[in-house]
Amino acid sequence: MTGCQEFCPTVWVGKGFLVGESHDHRKCKITGKIAPTYAAFFAAFCKYEGAPITVVEFVHFDVKDLP
Repeated sequence: MTGCQEFCPTVWVGKGFLVGESHDHRKCKITGKIAPTYAAFFAAFCKYEGAPITVVEFVHFDVKDLP
């Protein structure tokens, strides 16, 4: 295995994915619970966007809300 754990997505859905290791932990805006945050890559724009977000926030995020 060559580095897959460092670069494999944490979550991958149709709109994009969250990258590997968590950035930090904070209160999730949806659940209200402390959760790890990740860098988000959105396929619609083929780039990383915004501040790190939690898994739940990413799954519920609407890409139409991006600038």
